[in-house]
Parts: sequence; C-alpha cells; structure tokens
Amino acid sequence: MSEIKVDGKPIDYDADNLLPKHMREGMKRYIEDRRPTGSFLTAVLSNDLMNTLRCADDINRHCLFNYAMWLHNYAPPECYGSPEKVRAWLYDGEGTE
Repeated sequence: MSEIKVDGKPIDYDADNLLPKHMREGMKRYIEDRRPTGSFLTAVLSNDLMNTLRCADDINRHCLFNYAMWLHNYAPPECYGSPEKVRAWLYDGEGTE
C-alpha cells in the first residue's frame, strides 16, 4: 500500500500533540492499514457524540476538541465524518466523498 498523504504531506500523528499518545497507533492503523478501531475511536470517526462520550476514558474525555482539530487538519477527509464514511474506508478501500 502506498503512503497516505494529506495535502501532499505524510500524516503527522504527533502534530501539535493533539492526539493522546496512547491513541496514535490505533489512529495510524485505522488510516494507513484500514483496520477497525475500538469503540471510542469508531465513535469519534463516525461523528457519534453520545457514543464518543460513553466510550471515552478519562484522558480522551478531555481531548475531544483536539480530536476534531486533528481530524480536520491532518486526516484524509474520506476516512471520518459519518458511519458510512468509516465503513467505506474500512471495507471499500477507497472511502467516500
């Protein structure tokens, strides 16, 4: 699989220290390997606020704005935003517009 880039640049999972360290590898596996994530990240990526809050640990609960900032600035827009986009990213291999 070729390296995924956003705006011509490799994805920076450490950017601005927005993502908690314990979540960066899971986000990387989801984006680069198109592997399913746990319930919290799936809820974040699906834009499901209620499940995001229900599944968040103490660290992630305080980082929700940071996730939104990181996704908006560093992630491929095809990989997040709705349950349909997440399913398409994981199983279609191309994402949706």
